[in-house]
Amino acid sequence: MLSFQMRVGRIEAGLAILITNENRLVEFPSALLPSNTVAGSIIDIAVNRNRALERESEELFTTIQSQFYRKYGRDFPQAPTLRVRNCTQTSVVLEWEPLELRQSKLKSFNIFRNSVKAGSVPNPCSFSSIKVSGLSVDTEYQFHAVLDTSAGVFVSPILRVKTHKMTDLSGLVVCVGSVSTSLRNEIDEVLKSLGAKASADSVSIETTHYLASQSGGPLWGAVCDANIPAVSVSWLFECKQQGRILSVRSYYLSS
Repeated sequence: MLSFQMRVGRIEAGLAILITNENRLVEFPSALLPSNTVAGSIIDIAVNRNRALERESEELFTTIQSQFYRKYGRDFPQAPTLRVRNCTQTSVVLEWEPLELRQSKLKSFNIFRNSVKAGSVPNPCSFSSIKVSGLSVDTEYQFHAVLDTSAGVFVSPILRVKTHKMTDLSGLVVCVGSVSTSLRNEIDEVLKSLGAKASADSVSIETTHYLASQSGGPLWGAVCDANIPAVSVSWLFECKQQGRILSVRSYYLSS
């Protein structure tokens, strides 16, 4: 322990100017002086290093640091993995598993086509798919996703997708509206023979066409909102007969 005897020179603005026996000036917080200290008072100051408290503080800091590292430092976000949910002549629906953000925060999630940004997903934790349209027939594309988080940027592996030929109708996902039971059975048989499928009487991101005998019905609003081609049933039968996908221009249902 070290002891010092000093005289108080003056006290102002929360600081006391102390004068040592060697006439050196020392600034000292006035709040630590006895309450009755005034200019001219002589005070004794004892200084001691508290090694036990230092060790205790260091151990506490190490414990907190280890806990912080175990919770935040070891588990990094995982790079997303894209896969094909559906593919047609001019579009592809991509999807991904739930994102592993760990303790990080999401900044953005973007899809790239041939290294060019093709779309941004505002909430990829709630919506796990995206439809990329405007593709060319029978053409191979490369897709990848970029996950940007507060813990860094994570890029998915490249996914190669080739759009279908005009004769490949397996990418059709048809939503069937109001038709008779017998006609519905015929539609199901045609779809099965083409390797296509119906979208469970509902509109989804995969839905490529809406088939019905006439416009209207419970799903009509959703079909129009999603800008899905609404065509007569004869369009599907003609595609089957000609063995290729046909333009929908002559088969639109009148609104």
